[in-house]
Amino acid sequence: MVQALSTKKKLKTLTLKEARMLGYDFWKRQETLDSGHFDNLKYDDGKIRVWVSRQSIADYGGDKRAWEADRLTIEKNENGDWVRA
Repeated sequence: MVQALSTKKKLKTLTLKEARMLGYDFWKRQETLDSGHFDNLKYDDGKIRVWVSRQSIADYGGDKRAWEADRLTIEKNENGDWVRA
């Protein structure tokens, strides 16, 4: 069972599939580890990173579909480069 970061317990190492299955609502509730320009880093094990956007639907001109596509970003480390998974 995956432990929530907000409980200060270590989250087990996740696969890409598990990270996706947890979904936006789960990740949004987790502790922020770091902040980027538009996103909050919620998980980073060196192989996978999960970012949650701080942008609103209004920031996308009301385009809910575009916002939903960008609200959760999962990246994987490929030879030292972070790429969207």
